[in-house]
Amino acid sequence: GIPENLVVEQVGYGFGTRETGSLNALRGCLCNSLLSNQRVTQEQDQVVLMETNLDNITGEQLSDATQVLLEKGAKDVWTEPIIMKKSRPAYKLCLLAAPTKSEELVKILFAKTPSIGVRQQLMDRKIMQRSVKAVETKFGNIHVKYLSYDGFSKISLEHDELLDLARKNKMAVSELTNRIMEFVQNN
Repeated sequence: GIPENLVVEQVGYGFGTRETGSLNALRGCLCNSLLSNQRVTQEQDQVVLMETNLDNITGEQLSDATQVLLEKGAKDVWTEPIIMKKSRPAYKLCLLAAPTKSEELVKILFAKTPSIGVRQQLMDRKIMQRSVKAVETKFGNIHVKYLSYDGFSKISLEHDELLDLARKNKMAVSELTNRIMEFVQNN
């Protein structure tokens, strides 16, 4: 079976030639990570804000840590330039995560950065309900995020997909965005 938190885009089947005494078949599923876990029906949850100050990290280490934190379940990761003691330039590495991910992400922060301490705060968060749908346009297929909160609604497009379609259609991203938004709102 397919885990319920994954969205399947394509399914392929293959049949072997070896005699096994039973059906010799394989089913493969291509799941879209953009669509997976993108349906949100609640309007409030709790997250942990985690922060650590880093005055002795390279840009490469910071980039690597950010990527690993996102891959391991952080909802968002960002950095802020700060000045620490002795007027040293530094970064504050911040992330949001589900409370159940906190301990795993602290260990990653200690392993992937020079951090020796992490601050944590449990916070209530208001969130928009959302779902993602694949939409076929004359410019190509794109995923559209439909968002709503307390009677207010809007749509959002994935920038990486817009950039790819803009290149393929030899258009400016801003022009393509306007045309796709108009198409989606009218259909």
